[in-house]
Amino acid sequence: MARIRDGEDDAGLLLVRPTLWSQRAGGALWWRRWSDPRHAATLDLYLPSSGLPFTDSVVAPDDLPEELDDWDAGRFRFVGEIFTLHWLDENESRRLATEQFGVDRPT
Repeated sequence: MARIRDGEDDAGLLLVRPTLWSQRAGGALWWRRWSDPRHAATLDLYLPSSGLPFTDSVVAPDDLPEELDDWDAGRFRFVGEIFTLHWLDENESRRLATEQFGVDRPT
């Protein structure tokens, strides 16, 4: 979990959770076929300045490498804006994940 900063000010929170992504490759009803799973990320975002009190989204596997590079560099891009990320330690991450997002055990 990271604090999102806009300059010197706290702007929100970002919780990143790993997930697997598969696409339907064919079939219907009970005989559906799925692609092999690939790594993706689920984002829980609290960014009041966006006008949305809370949003969640998925970073698809093809977009994940670029996002990881940004996160490693302490950057977060959202709707044309670039914010700074301050990554939190495990204890604070767990506390805020529960308080802000209702997640008991962030992965």
